[in-house]
Amino acid sequence: MRQTTWGRLTLRVLDRPIWVRLGRAHSDRVKVKAVSHAAYYLTPLGPEGALTATFSDVVRSRSARTFVDVGANIGSYTWTFLTLVPDGQVIAIEPDPGSLSLLQATVNHWKRSVEIHGVALSNRTGLPILVWIVLEAIAAAFFLPRIIKS
Repeated sequence: MRQTTWGRLTLRVLDRPIWVRLGRAHSDRVKVKAVSHAAYYLTPLGPEGALTATFSDVVRSRSARTFVDVGANIGSYTWTFLTLVPDGQVIAIEPDPGSLSLLQATVNHWKRSVEIHGVALSNRTGLPILVWIVLEAIAAAFFLPRIIKS
């Protein structure tokens, strides 16, 4: 969608920040982009359903109080962890400024124990090249009528 002028214009108009619940397990609303992150709130367990379910099972079976979310994006795993461990602490690492601002808005709103770092992690020094996957936006476009009706 981002590869054509029409697609970029459509995303600019429709892809606004909104507050949503991420699946059934989350009680707190989080800030996401309406189109880019639609798979996180239109599917029960988000775009990584099986992995999210496994992550939840692992968190329940451990007594962990701290979670490091590397590549946090909008904080899907951060909020899953804090839903399961309400008094837990998260260290979230996210290099993308757009996702970082959405994550920060949610943390500020809910005043949860999340330490955010706007950096990329690598085994080398230098400037990173970030690659965005547009598949999520294309899938979200399929669900666009549902978003507009809500």
